[in-house]
Amino acid sequence: KNAKMYTIFTDQIGKPALLTNEDVKAMDVLENEYESNCYIQCKLMSIFEEIGLCIVNSERPGFEWLQPLSENNHFDKQPDFIICNPSFYEVRVKPTVENGVLNVEQLLLGEKKEKLPYGVKVGRPSFFLDDIFVGEGKEKPWTNKDVGQVKTYASLLAANNSSAFHRMILFDRKKFLLISSLYGIFASAVECNWTTLGSKELLQNFFNVPSPLV
Repeated sequence: KNAKMYTIFTDQIGKPALLTNEDVKAMDVLENEYESNCYIQCKLMSIFEEIGLCIVNSERPGFEWLQPLSENNHFDKQPDFIICNPSFYEVRVKPTVENGVLNVEQLLLGEKKEKLPYGVKVGRPSFFLDDIFVGEGKEKPWTNKDVGQVKTYASLLAANNSSAFHRMILFDRKKFLLISSLYGIFASAVECNWTTLGSKELLQNFFNVPSPLV
């Protein structure tokens, strides 16, 4: 790792963390990546709302919105999440509320109804915008392969819209990685644990960038 490009964020005394130790421990009983991603999305919703953004689950069949550079380029064309202004995404699944829980019928884990906590956003970008950020979540600690997948997203984002600069987040149950790219090439990355003091401010400052549309 290039020391200038890759840094590890450490405790900032007196500043709030994104998650508590109890929050992280609660994920130990979750059964799969889908459940842990949903759990973390719920925890981050209010964090992003404070800076005028929302986190939207976009990992659904038919949600593909990134175009490959060639027919031989095989990859997931739908990142787990998009992070954007609330008006910049479209709902592609009509949810129904049952017993206070949002029911979304889809095919991610087979022909069954999955339960999503009420208020969780599901959709895809309305159209290509410079303000769309992407997120990728993993059940187990991320690997170089996972970082490579995010690099692919960075290249495709650069190819599919006018902005040269993009921001992404890769996370698992213990930590997250904030990645900046320039023309699809990684410019910098900051690794941080969910429970690190100051992680809330770190995340908000990273994504709270001026919109080119304003």
